[in-house]
Order: sequence, then structure tokens, then C-alpha cells
Amino acid sequence: MKLTRIMVCGRTRQDNLKNVKTLNYWGANLQNVDLIKDMPNVEVLSLSVNRIDSLEAFSNCKRLRELYLRQNNIQHLDEIKYLEGLPLEVLWLTGNPCAENPDYRRFIISRLPNLKKLDNDEVASIPVDRPHSQTERRTSTKPPRLIQPRETTQRPKVSPGKFRPREGAFQNADWGEEISLSSARQQRQSFQA
Repeated sequence: MKLTRIMVCGRTRQDNLKNVKTLNYWGANLQNVDLIKDMPNVEVLSLSVNRIDSLEAFSNCKRLRELYLRQNNIQHLDEIKYLEGLPLEVLWLTGNPCAENPDYRRFIISRLPNLKKLDNDEVASIPVDRPHSQTERRTSTKPPRLIQPRETTQRPKVSPGKFRPREGAFQNADWGEEISLSSARQQRQSFQA
């Protein structure tokens, strides 16, 4: 099935395709979406569960931030070239044949620098320096490097036996910090109130 102007205008209530900002045609059995080339201002496209086999139609969407194409028919990772240069922050390709490629995540992240979310994963948490061959995987001792590591506000980890509270103090189990007996009583009373 082909995406038509009548379909888009009916769904978005826009007469001019250049005014379309969001389009959702989930599960419509679409294969030809060439009409998207005429929507340069579209920001969010949800076209999951269709039969789309190329990303070329999206190359003119210069404001595209979110693209949902789960369960389509994108065969080759080379199709990502049509998305390069777009301000894409979210891309979902799970369920496409190209997502079965072992280098899928690394390849996409390296080509789309603005990407913040790939499928259902934050890009910052996806390892990008993975060994490529089975032999390298078995012999590599280097941990994977994360792209754009985040600053965290994790609680400091205290090894057992390394921290000993001074006499008359208790150790706060959450933070490994030392608190006085009177502070501990005050905290307990405030929790009970």
C-alpha cells in the first residue's frame, strides 16, 4: 500500500504537507512512503508494523527528531545513510532484519551523533567498543567503553571492613557515613512521627 496525500491530510487535518509535524500510521500495511519527502517539517513519525523497506524517503525531513519503524522490512544497515545529518534523537528499528546484525547498535550510534535513544535503550548506556569476532570476544579483557558516560549521583560504595565508626557512633547503612547516637535517635523519631 502507498501512503497518499489524502491519507495524510485526513489523519493530520492539515491541507499543506509542509505543515505536518506529527504523523502516526501504525500497522497500515504501508510499503511506499515516498510522500514523506514532501513533509520537510515533520518532527515525529510513527510508522511501525508496516512493510517499509527503505529509509530514503526520510532524508528530506530536516526537523525529524523521533522515528518509530519497529517491525518493518529494513534489510540493510546501509539504509542509515539516509538519516545522517538529521536531528534524530529517538530511533526504533527493533523487529527489522537489519536489527539482527551483530554490529547494529554500534553502527547506528556511530552514524547518528544526536541520537539519545535507540529502540528502548538510552544511547549513553549502550557499549560501543565491542569486539567484532568470536575470537576477540573470548580473549578480550577490556571492558566495553560507554558512549557519553553520564554523571551519576550514586551513593558511594563502602567495602565491608574498611569503614569503622568511631566509638559512640553508628554507621548510616545507606551512605556509609558516621552519625552520632543523638542524631540517630532524632532521625528515628522523625521517621516515627
